[in-house]
Amino acid sequence: MGVAGALLAHHLTAFSPRPFYIYMVIPMLVMAVLGGTGSTIGGIVGVVVVAAWLELMRGAEGSSLFDVEFPSVIGLSQLTLGVGLILLLWLRPPGLLGQAKLEVGPRPT
Repeated sequence: MGVAGALLAHHLTAFSPRPFYIYMVIPMLVMAVLGGTGSTIGGIVGVVVVAAWLELMRGAEGSSLFDVEFPSVIGLSQLTLGVGLILLLWLRPPGLLGQAKLEVGPRPT
């Protein structure tokens, strides 16, 4: 996260804490919780799922998606993300992968 922050600061050239508002923090929290806080691979899965979901919902907020017309609903992506987080914490508190680990190398016999 430190490297990502440094790259963002380099890209913006000047920044303050002001742009890091709640709309930016909540998706990051959901990414961690979704995949499982005790798992590195879970965090990666959480990032992919949440990023894809947010982009899909942003596309549906005021246009058509898969030839289905949607009315202009501002904040649909945040609303669905919040409902999804509540359902996830209710149905599967450890996250999608829980404590699953990604093992690289030969398996012990």
